Amino acid sequence: MTTLKWIGLAVGGLVVAFGALYLAMAERVEVVVVQTHDAEGDHATRLWIVDNAGSAWLRTGADNTTWLPRLTSTPAIEVERQGNTLPFTALVVADPTTVARINELSLAKYGWSESLLRAMTPDGREQVAIRLVPR
Repeated sequence: MTTLKWIGLAVGGLVVAFGALYLAMAERVEVVVVQTHDAEGDHATRLWIVDNAGSAWLRTGADNTTWLPRLTSTPAIEVERQGNTLPFTALVVADPTTVARINELSLAKYGWSESLLRAMTPDGREQVAIRLVPR
């Protein structure tokens, strides 16, 4: 086998291994399905969720999602959690204290998966928390 084929196989193996690790990491605790809406239709996104002070919260780095712009332009969403789909209004919160609290809760709930995600994420990107208000 030529060197180029070995390199191709090695890169392909790394891609498959990374994909398997990501799926194992992402799906091992609670995952919800968030339905956002835009002119092109409805979009389902699987996300992690935490609870704080009587509300459910999502969070993300604001600069790397496709679902956050849809959510901010149309905050009426549906969330499927534990087999139930309920309507919510999504309120984006950029307050650093709130974001830090939601990050702490996410680390406590998702453990090594959250730690690995943070290690793969560039430092300094803006993060936001999303409070889910029942409609």
